[in-house]
Amino acid sequence: MAHRYVKNHSKHVKILIITLLIITLIFSYLSYTLYQEIQSKQISINIFRSELENKTKVIENLNLIIKSKEDLIKTLQTRLGLAESEIQGLLPIIKRYRVVGILEGEGVVIPIEVKITNGTGVVSVDIKNVEFLSEIQESIRIAVDVAQTRTNTDLSNKDITISFINDRPEIVSIDGPSAGAAITTTIIAAAENKTANEKILVTGTIEKDGSIGRVGGIEQKALAAANYGASIFLVPKGQKIEMEPLQIVEVKNIIEVSNLVLS
Repeated sequence: MAHRYVKNHSKHVKILIITLLIITLIFSYLSYTLYQEIQSKQISINIFRSELENKTKVIENLNLIIKSKEDLIKTLQTRLGLAESEIQGLLPIIKRYRVVGILEGEGVVIPIEVKITNGTGVVSVDIKNVEFLSEIQESIRIAVDVAQTRTNTDLSNKDITISFINDRPEIVSIDGPSAGAAITTTIIAAAENKTANEKILVTGTIEKDGSIGRVGGIEQKALAAANYGASIFLVPKGQKIEMEPLQIVEVKNIIEVSNLVLS
């Protein structure tokens, strides 16, 4: 009986030892496999880290190149801006508007053009089928002076050409002083590079202080402005008349005129 117990016990011990050996082998294999996997992951991480460092250096180099290009672009833009400014200074500035004159006792609207170029302060007048009745030179001189004051622009180094263009075969008469407001407005448009709204016409003298003086022929001129297609006709203060559907507005000075006409 005791012999059988010893024999069975020995058998169980052997089974236990074999089981432990198998477990040990399995654990060793799993540990080795896990170690290999960890090593592989570590290698991948090192490779990724190395690639990331390389890409970071590449990005830093690209940023330096971009910064260098941006500085170059700014330099070129500055030089180009100066070049454009110089070129712009060589090009004439031309602005157009309308003057209301008299043709055989009736009002008539004709184009006026002001051209400003670099020069020595010469002011010239070009006319086509236009007759000036009086004091046009004095009116233009005052117009230039007032335009300089209004725009705070020195025109002494500019040449100004004022053209009156009448395409009709008949001669149109323009009273020099009465065209003063329109002439001044057109010079201001050229000096400030603005556009005159030809739906808003004006008549009136231009005085040295920039005020708009009274003129004759308001009714004939207003009718001409309406027939031309103007929606607003500016007249000196105290000379307003009624003429539907034309809106007639009184103005005191060239500031009011330029604010209404120019944009």
